[in-house]
Amino acid sequence: MTTGFTNVKDVDRLILDAADDKTLLNILLMNKNLVKLGEEAFKRRMLKYYPYLAKKKPESISWSKYYLSNVYYINKLKEEFDLDYYPVPTFYPEGVYRLLSYIKHYEEGRINNFKDILIRDFAIEMGDEKTLQKFIDKNSNNFLIILSKLLENSNIPLFEKMISGSSQALFEEVMEEDPLELIGGAVASGKREVVDYIINKINEYDNSILKSDPEKEATFETATDAAARKGDLNMLNYLDTRFPKFDLNLKNILSIAARNEQIDFIKYFLAKPENSNTIKDSLPSIINDYLSLAIYKPVSQSELESGLRFLLETYISLVGYEIAKTQLGNILLDIRGIKVKDPGLQKILKEYGIPYISRHSKYY
Repeated sequence: MTTGFTNVKDVDRLILDAADDKTLLNILLMNKNLVKLGEEAFKRRMLKYYPYLAKKKPESISWSKYYLSNVYYINKLKEEFDLDYYPVPTFYPEGVYRLLSYIKHYEEGRINNFKDILIRDFAIEMGDEKTLQKFIDKNSNNFLIILSKLLENSNIPLFEKMISGSSQALFEEVMEEDPLELIGGAVASGKREVVDYIINKINEYDNSILKSDPEKEATFETATDAAARKGDLNMLNYLDTRFPKFDLNLKNILSIAARNEQIDFIKYFLAKPENSNTIKDSLPSIINDYLSLAIYKPVSQSELESGLRFLLETYISLVGYEIAKTQLGNILLDIRGIKVKDPGLQKILKEYGIPYISRHSKYY
């Protein structure tokens, strides 16, 4: 039986290392015995060509299986959506493929716009100035988004380049119309120095922008919302010390955290007795927000499901099962409300006897 290209292991591994992904994938599909050439060869390929993906490899999956799965979806993205792989931490081939497939199936008219958004965001992560300038030239509305996300990625040098020269007039527009969006981007970086940088930058442009209490409070709310989106408690505490005059809008930040599956962030506030009344009143809408889940999930299915269990158990412990069931049913059976699409989450709601609307029907 043939177990390699030449049956000389060292030579076969050299061939394995030299082949491009598509060729190698086709060869391995025809002769699965070649996978036995060794885990090290696949590990080398992942580390060389896909270092960000290599860092995310689950321990339970072999290097060969992990490599083949990623390359399979990278090729599918190119063939079906003409989307190249971008070597950035947020590009997870299977997740991107499933997201685009979902959009194509349910909202086909949006597929090109959605693909453009992905390419723009991946270009921001890469710091690809040429591609970003093309997006700005195509639509000046991209400018604010790009600046905000550059701050989120702590790319201050490119931020400085983008606001100078031909784009200076656009930057002045941003300063006049929506400087708080930039603060939200800086907060999302998780770095105090980036937050201080943009606040100082805004003050340099016009020190009256953030001077009055209403503007400061608006800044605080924008910043704390961004911290909740990221589940960043350290940043939240920093903002609390930087803006000591203002109180957290607990209901709002917990809802934002729920929509972004930041369960540890929510647990932190649930553990504080002084928050119990606010949380008791807010939990139905927080659970509803948690169920408003995107297809492109930043957490595993098991984490997703355990998060919902935690929220349900917490609410039931605070108000009792019958009240919890009634209150949640009132929200989840509203035809204008969220449709629970995830089968794992549907199963948990059924287990607890909580009524909901799925994509096609109601469950009581």
